[in-house]
Amino acid sequence: MTPTVEKDNVQPAPPDGRETQNITTDTVRQGPAGWRVLYVLILGMAGAALACFVAYMIWTYVR
Repeated sequence: MTPTVEKDNVQPAPPDGRETQNITTDTVRQGPAGWRVLYVLILGMAGAALACFVAYMIWTYVR
């Protein structure tokens, strides 16, 4: 099975700072893609739906 995240090929800037750092499109991403991100997305959506349902129930039965 292949790894989810590719190896970085970022090279540090030279000490005198004349040139910019070499950043590719693969290393610009904020975080790794994969199943953990999907779990956070699913749990966040389920939590938001549950919060809306609870708020609706409180609004309906308190009045």
